[in-house]
Amino acid sequence: VTVQVENSETVPGQEIVQLYLGRINDIKWLRGFEKVTLNPSQRETVAFKLTRRDLSERDVVAQNWKRMGGDIQFFVGASSQDVRL
Repeated sequence: VTVQVENSETVPGQEIVQLYLGRINDIKWLRGFEKVTLNPSQRETVAFKLTRRDLSERDVVAQNWKRMGGDIQFFVGASSQDVRL
């Protein structure tokens, strides 16, 4: 998963870009994060490499990991409450 981050401010700044997987109006699971430092108007591409386990959820009954079912969505933001993409 790749995302482009841009500093739209007039001063240098830092952001911790976070990748979540989940479903709309449901729990989101953090699957990656990357700290970037950007100068004013600078853009950078942040890449997240996902594994099979990243696309899984814990089945508490079977005591095992299983692939997420249904429509999985990717969310990118500064936190789970501040999703921008």
